[in-house]
Amino acid sequence: MGKSTHSSGYLISLYKGSQGWLKIVFTLLQSGFNGVWLGLLSPQQLQQYTEMHYDGINLYKDDDYILRGLFDWEKTCIEKYFQGLEKILLTGAGSGRETLALSRMGYSVDAFECNPTLVNHGNDLFARMNIAARIELCACDVAPRTGKMYDGVIAGWGMYALIQGRARRIAFLRQLRAQCAAGAPLLLSFFTRKDDRFRYRFTRRVANIFRWLLRRERVEVGDELMPDYIHNFIQAEIAAEMEAAGFQLVYYDTEEYGQAIGLAVGGS
Repeated sequence: MGKSTHSSGYLISLYKGSQGWLKIVFTLLQSGFNGVWLGLLSPQQLQQYTEMHYDGINLYKDDDYILRGLFDWEKTCIEKYFQGLEKILLTGAGSGRETLALSRMGYSVDAFECNPTLVNHGNDLFARMNIAARIELCACDVAPRTGKMYDGVIAGWGMYALIQGRARRIAFLRQLRAQCAAGAPLLLSFFTRKDDRFRYRFTRRVANIFRWLLRRERVEVGDELMPDYIHNFIQAEIAAEMEAAGFQLVYYDTEEYGQAIGLAVGGS
């Protein structure tokens, strides 16, 4: 009896140990794969790949999805920080879910999106349903300049995580900051990471070998392909990037999805 129990315990510990090694091997393979392609693909190719990825997602072309309204976490942010405001600049508008919901809440929304397929589908739905809303096509990773000043600015669901590189993200936020007065709220949403764990550091190391050889901008900790390019954030990054662009982080939460509110500081 004692010998059998001892043997069973040994087999269980051996099995658990093999699971640990398998997890390490899988992490290395996945991180290495991410690193190789992040290193080889140019920023333009990554952008094209992201556009193809979103072209292939049927959810964003579904009328019911566009008409469903804001997510709960979006409602919370809007109700707390955008109450009493009128003019909203929305970038990364996708196929129009946020555009329609905000318009129905009484906001005057100038909406922009860089993916032509999503722009066309959203505007087609608005026309079919005789809805007074419209999405304009804009360049990727750039805040459109309309010549107006806004009461609040929103980067649509997850789009901030698709912008490659800290410098490019800060430039984007500064372009938004230039179009709103002090005190105006900024809503960002994004993918998150808990820390700079091994898989992110290994991905960066592999990618930057190729980036160095190709003389390209370096990959950051938190960059990955899943399957399109995204950057996974920690709170300190969001706070620092907002601050560099003229916003102060006042709210941060990851309960349902990474979300943050910054308030514009200084002059307009």
